[in-house]
Amino acid sequence: MTAFDRIKKLAKEQHLTLAKINEKAGIGTNSIYRWKTQVPTSENLQKVAKVLHTSTDYLLGNTNDPSQVSQKSDEDEDLTWQDFGMAYGGRIPDDLRKLYTAMAEQYVKDHPEALKESFEEEDDDLDDLL
Repeated sequence: MTAFDRIKKLAKEQHLTLAKINEKAGIGTNSIYRWKTQVPTSENLQKVAKVLHTSTDYLLGNTNDPSQVSQKSDEDEDLTWQDFGMAYGGRIPDDLRKLYTAMAEQYVKDHPEALKESFEEEDDDLDDLL
């Protein structure tokens, strides 16, 4: 399966059009369609992988696990307004990202049961698959 095929498959699963992925990734119109016959740049492939919440390794066929996301430090991760369900474009400034991180950390300290419930839901999902 080619990178184009894998992108198309993930797009369908996530109810996205290839045009929408192009737009969200900030790459040229019809760029992904050109990948049927051309090799994408690593920069553009990384942008598409981020939009699809997968790794470039999956898109390139180096792994068959689409959920395997490349590990990045929190400092490298660019939060966008869309990560919070807001339609604004662009990334969230570092000082605001740090504030959100501090709020989340404090919430987990104050409500450890929320974290435990999250893991229990994941375990239930795994049990359903087995």
